[in-house]
Amino acid sequence: MCKFNRSWIGICKNDNAEGEEYCNEHLNIKCSVCGEQATHDCPIASQLVCGTPLCDSLECKLQHYYLNHTSSVSLYEIKNMEEKLNIKPFDIVFSKINFGDKGEVAKLFNEHYKDQYQFLLVTYNKNNKVKLHRVDIYYEIKNKNDIGLLFENYPWCKKSITGKNIYFFNEEINISIKYPEDIVNNFEKVI
Repeated sequence: MCKFNRSWIGICKNDNAEGEEYCNEHLNIKCSVCGEQATHDCPIASQLVCGTPLCDSLECKLQHYYLNHTSSVSLYEIKNMEEKLNIKPFDIVFSKINFGDKGEVAKLFNEHYKDQYQFLLVTYNKNNKVKLHRVDIYYEIKNKNDIGLLFENYPWCKKSITGKNIYFFNEEINISIKYPEDIVNNFEKVI
């Protein structure tokens, strides 16, 4: 019986392909992060189920969350995965953002978010590079003083960021590229 775990459905239960652990349908589905055999699809649901194929690697799950599930409710789970993997934990910066110049969606987002401060995760990789990920929150940050109010008004968010470095950057950051780790030195620590 195929052991692929389908989100919100369960184990596949189709007959395996001959000599394999997965059925013909799932045998060629690869993890979206590392390219190895996918064992399940992502069950995170907001408006729809994510469904992105993943393997059982916690590192792949974390990278998937960084890219796709940086809502304020996911921060606690991200924090726990970083601790289990013993990797440098994320920091937070509030900055104006730019989505790059690749495609119409980036142009649309650049116009929509122009001059708005956004909540960004600062994540670190093994090559001393920093990637910034926009966190979906429904709270408008107009200036540096609003940052403390965010965490006072949303205590569930405060639990996720306990012990984190929280920064402010008054310039626009292109979130479509990676930066050297020392970019953090340009940020102003606020909490």
